[in-house]
Amino acid sequence: MPSWLPGEPIFHYNLACSEFQLGDLEGAKARHAQAFKLAPKCRLMALDDDDLAPLWDSLGA
Repeated sequence: MPSWLPGEPIFHYNLACSEFQLGDLEGAKARHAQAFKLAPKCRLMALDDDDLAPLWDSLGA
């Protein structure tokens, strides 16, 4: 993995989406928290992502 990749919010966002789809809700929440920390705008992106609708309450929808 490139050394710069962990600093990219979209990396964490996409991993969170994958974890959610695989049923790892806690892992998805943790990855989203990291994405939001790196780029707060990711929260808005998640709240507009229908695939993540079950997480919206925990994201502040």
